[in-house]
Amino acid sequence: MASAAGGGGGGLAGMLEALSDVQNRASAGAMKRIDSMYDTILASPMMVVILLLLVAGAFGSQGLVFQEQIDDDVEIFLPDGAPSTELLLEVREEWSTDI
Repeated sequence: MASAAGGGGGGLAGMLEALSDVQNRASAGAMKRIDSMYDTILASPMMVVILLLLVAGAFGSQGLVFQEQIDDDVEIFLPDGAPSTELLLEVREEWSTDI
C-alpha cells in the first residue's frame, strides 16, 4: 500500500513537472511574439501613428452621426397647451435663432 501511494505521488510530481515545462514553453513563446511585436512597432512608428489616427477618425465619425440624432426642440418634452409651451413658442417667434 505504501508503494502504491508513493508511486501515485511520483506520478503527480512528474505530471506537475510536465505541466511546468509546458507553461515555461508557452511563456517563452508568448514573450518572443511580444518582443517581435515591439520590434515591429519601434521599426515603423509612422504606421502606428497612421493606424491610431484611422481608429480615432472612425470613432469621431460615429460621434458626429450620434450628434445628428439628438433632437434640440425642447417643446417636444413639454405638455401641449401648457403655459410653459406657449411661452417657449412666443419667445421663439420674437427671438428667432434659426440661421
